[in-house]
Amino acid sequence: MAQYSPAIETLSVDELAALRWKKLRYHLEHTYRTNAFYRRLWERHGVRPEDIRTLDDYRGRVPLVRKQDLLDDQQAPPPFGTRIGVPPEQLAGIYWTSGTTGIGQELYGHTTADTFYYGHTWTHGLYWAGVRRGDRFFNCWPGTVGQLAGPDSMTRGLMLLGANAIHVGTQSTDDKLKHMRRFSPQHLAAVPAYLQRLTAACEEAGLVPREAFPDLQSIVLATEAYSADWARQMEEIWGARLQEMYGSTQQGGGLAFTCERGAVPDGRHGQMHILEHLSYVEVLHPETREPVGEGEEGEIVLTTLTRDASTLLRFATDDKVVYLPGGSCPCGRPFAAFLAGNISRYDDMLKIRMVNVWPSAVDAVLFAYPEVAEYQGRVFLNDAGQETVTVRVELKPTTPPDRREPLRAELERQLRGQVGTRMDVVEADEPLPRFEFKVRRWTDERKQGRQRVLYTAR
Repeated sequence: MAQYSPAIETLSVDELAALRWKKLRYHLEHTYRTNAFYRRLWERHGVRPEDIRTLDDYRGRVPLVRKQDLLDDQQAPPPFGTRIGVPPEQLAGIYWTSGTTGIGQELYGHTTADTFYYGHTWTHGLYWAGVRRGDRFFNCWPGTVGQLAGPDSMTRGLMLLGANAIHVGTQSTDDKLKHMRRFSPQHLAAVPAYLQRLTAACEEAGLVPREAFPDLQSIVLATEAYSADWARQMEEIWGARLQEMYGSTQQGGGLAFTCERGAVPDGRHGQMHILEHLSYVEVLHPETREPVGEGEEGEIVLTTLTRDASTLLRFATDDKVVYLPGGSCPCGRPFAAFLAGNISRYDDMLKIRMVNVWPSAVDAVLFAYPEVAEYQGRVFLNDAGQETVTVRVELKPTTPPDRREPLRAELERQLRGQVGTRMDVVEADEPLPRFEFKVRRWTDERKQGRQRVLYTAR
């Protein structure tokens, strides 16, 4: 087992829990003294740090915080609001969220010490993925150092490990492949959608990835769900082990990583180990707010245990995961985990004709077919006010003409059978957008459609 921090990774589950509780107790008291936002919030709920004597007290008495709470606070006074826990002269920079929810971007200040912590969150997962000093690490994520937490914290983690980071996120796909052939990386970071794009680009260029890039050992995925079948196919095509990480701007970097077993050991989704010595993570049922059991889905509620400037306590992330208890991975580490390949967002779910539709479920159906290059989904109301779903599918140029219409009909049947609602599949007549980081394949136009239908009915 490749241990980055043996002192932590060889703890028992109970020893890790005791360490986490000790850090949480200190953090509660420190935050109450230094953070006006949380002090005011807790006072409204009649809570003081000395009232919290157990984790049950913490979960039962300390209120949840959501994104809108932070956005509201940022306006009084701007730009950070009242939740910065250090004097302004100690701030060394800011991160802001990527804003994919559409309701605004949170700002997070950090100190110089915080930036070290951000990088440290990555060192565990990168080391487990096989990254060592001097290794060439090819980063396809967009974003500049210092702007977004994901690319920036990963860069800092690579620096701490002494790896050779090659950042190409802003370059074209053709240029990325050119540089990959030039530098022959040992590791690569990409979101699943962009790995799919790189795979198609290799095919178009006549390259066999496992032969063109023989030094490649691991591919680090993030931000999207994917099927185990797709992951196995990618490992076979690229000749490299898939790894996965989960992180967020709120965390300041990485929170959970697959170990050396990878994302699909034995052909099934593996585990992303939560770095529980750096954060306290609850996985709660979205309605009851009770902890979920092994193998059950729930929402990540995050408490940071290390950062100083922008502390978060019981932040409800809206991220949906499958929870696995500590010590359940064959690697023997004590960390609780998320099931790999299954992270999505509750606000991604589309309710169509009374059916809950997850974009990841549509991904799994469509990308199981090697002919599918990309797709776009649109939900709208037709002129009669009926909910309608159109899925535009881009097929690879190598798809034979006589295969295209039967494939379109087959995709329609599979979506109806596996997702549970009718979707009209049409072949796109032009290339569809590609994604390099946060993926948004779906648009929901029903609100505008309802206004139009109401207006027509007058």
